[in-house]
Amino acid sequence: MAPATPNRGAGTINLTALGGTPALTRIEVTISGGTPSMQLGWAVFSGACGSPGPIVAGQNQFPAISVSSSGDGHVQADISFTLDPRSSYHANVYFGSRANDMNDIMMCANLTPQ
Repeated sequence: MAPATPNRGAGTINLTALGGTPALTRIEVTISGGTPSMQLGWAVFSGACGSPGPIVAGQNQFPAISVSSSGDGHVQADISFTLDPRSSYHANVYFGSRANDMNDIMMCANLTPQ
């Protein structure tokens, strides 16, 4: 993950298809540079960073990232959706606990299959 604007933190995001019925994707997000002891919202969306693409699953499926006293945070979630390798996606991390305000984005990452 990269800052949406300068000096807003850094992080990583990994998505792993788990399969099953319904199809699950495991997402691991790690951040640094967050405000200590905060809860940060995050989500995965269709389209590239900055686009208003739809969220890929229900907002309540993305648990908040708990930031430690050192400013680091980690979350892992198994979420019911499948990424189409021919489409583009991005992930946002927000300054607040809800993933719904385009003006409150801390970091954004364009997701590419590997």
